[in-house]
Amino acid sequence: MNGEEITDPDTARGIIRIRLGHYLYQRLASIAHERGERIVDIAFDMLEDAVMDAERRR
Repeated sequence: MNGEEITDPDTARGIIRIRLGHYLYQRLASIAHERGERIVDIAFDMLEDAVMDAERRR
């Protein structure tokens, strides 16, 4: 984490989840700010779109 090698897969997955979550939250916050909307509304719309896309691909 501080330059040390991570060998435990669970630790690595946890770090990836935290960093990815932080990145996605920052992106959503930026979009929400630009649009003047709430983060939760944008996230819900994006998830809804992703589900519809997945269903179309079936």
